[in-house]
Amino acid sequence: MIECFLPARFEAPAALAATIMLGMALLARWIANQPFFYGRAGFLLTIVAVVWWLATLTLEVASDTLDCKVFWSSAAWIAIAVIPTSWMFFILDYAFSRRSAYGPGRVLFLVVPPVLATLVTATNPVHLLFYGPGTHLVETAIGPAAYMDHGPLFHLAAIYLYIPLVVSVGVVLYAAFRTVSAFRSHFLLLFFITIGPVIANIAYIVFDVTVMQLDPTPFLFALVLVLLTWLIFSSRMFDITSVARAVLFDKMPNPVLILDENEVVVGANPAALALPGAASGRIGAPVAKWPLIAAALRDARDSDRPGRRGELQIGGRFYQLQQMAMDRPLQTTGQAGQVLLLVEVTEARRHTRRLEDTLQENERRLAENMALRERLEQLVNRDPLTGLYNRRAVPGYFDAFRDGPGGDEGGGCVTVTLAVIDLDHFKAFNDRHGHAEGDRLLRSFGQILARAVDSTCPIFRVGGEEFLVMFPDFAPTVARAALEKAQVKLSAEHPGGGPDGQGAVTFSAGIATWPEDGEEFEAVFAAADGRLYAGKAQGRNRIVPAAGV
Repeated sequence: MIECFLPARFEAPAALAATIMLGMALLARWIANQPFFYGRAGFLLTIVAVVWWLATLTLEVASDTLDCKVFWSSAAWIAIAVIPTSWMFFILDYAFSRRSAYGPGRVLFLVVPPVLATLVTATNPVHLLFYGPGTHLVETAIGPAAYMDHGPLFHLAAIYLYIPLVVSVGVVLYAAFRTVSAFRSHFLLLFFITIGPVIANIAYIVFDVTVMQLDPTPFLFALVLVLLTWLIFSSRMFDITSVARAVLFDKMPNPVLILDENEVVVGANPAALALPGAASGRIGAPVAKWPLIAAALRDARDSDRPGRRGELQIGGRFYQLQQMAMDRPLQTTGQAGQVLLLVEVTEARRHTRRLEDTLQENERRLAENMALRERLEQLVNRDPLTGLYNRRAVPGYFDAFRDGPGGDEGGGCVTVTLAVIDLDHFKAFNDRHGHAEGDRLLRSFGQILARAVDSTCPIFRVGGEEFLVMFPDFAPTVARAALEKAQVKLSAEHPGGGPDGQGAVTFSAGIATWPEDGEEFEAVFAAADGRLYAGKAQGRNRIVPAAGV
């Protein structure tokens, strides 16, 4: 039989069985290092037996001769005889939450069946009562396979092994119908998990159902064990959340009432029963017998809001009523009832009141700070005589127009036009008419500029009689037209302010643009200032445009 340990072929079926076997071996090692759970010994033994079964199945599929296939099929019975019993012990310990020791009785049940199975299969060539004389090789699409002629001892062994499986199913069904409702669905899930490999084995023995010409039973057991491992260690087998809900219902300090569709109180936690005045109501009575809660319920219903909430005061404490509807299963209309949760908000109301007082005080202080900030901004960035922006505010506005409000590249204007303006002969005007009249002229000129340009264009007084206007995203021609309009208006409003008291007050201006005249403010300002002085040199009362305009 040495040749049976040397696989003749290792194709898809053998690879599948070997892969699952290795996965189950790793799973067993992982579980061995995890915290205790009820039935762990039986669960681990079942996994080890499945690993053995899959190992013999791998070698059976990888063999070419009938003798080797029968040898490995017989060797599998060491595990096959253990699995139903170890699974039964797992179910008993897990379902009844017992830490059962593996004493002589359990060891006997685990050892005797595989020993007897080994003796029977080892002597099969003599009696042919386990695998009959009809056992032979058949050619399949995936290679040679052994057709097993199951004899009477095979069927007797199968019947015996179904006994612990039937016991397992019976225990699970018993638990499902005897346990509290919170656990019933979990035992039913365990029932369907347990019955899966049984159905697969019956299908194999009776109807010759296979997976790639292989017995599907070990594969189903492997799947079941992996699924159960996930369910156990994620607390989904016996869902602790259901238990937690029951604990919360009894232990939570907030009163909870459960109403049926007719608004009859069918459940109340101890906190609800301890409410002042709760003695007038009782479980099984209409909610109207709980007058304060009934009144809050009416108020919440009249408010007609989603997740309706009302407030009520009981014994000097304030509660917020929260309603949660319970829908009918398998129906889209109507409700099976509702849950009323009374959340105590006494302290929250006090904190809210204190918070509102604090917010009002903060709002008052904020308003004062905003007013102070505006005043400081006026003092720092505004010219006190004209109310226009002063020279200090110029760079910030220019950078904002050029680069965007946040300084983001590409977020600013396409072009920025600057106009530098200077009143002609202002010193002579001051000397002739006095400083008070000069100040009035400066204020008037600031107002004339404001009416002549667009509201988005900031105006600055940058010197004694020198002004600057920025035109964001306006062409130089627009700036020139606005200044010409201002020239006309200034002459009309101040006709006798010229030199020596003759003629009207006039101004000269120079226009430059970013980026044509420079990237930085200083360069653009210098270009506009140069054109201003060129206008002065040409006889004043001139607007010298940007280059090319």
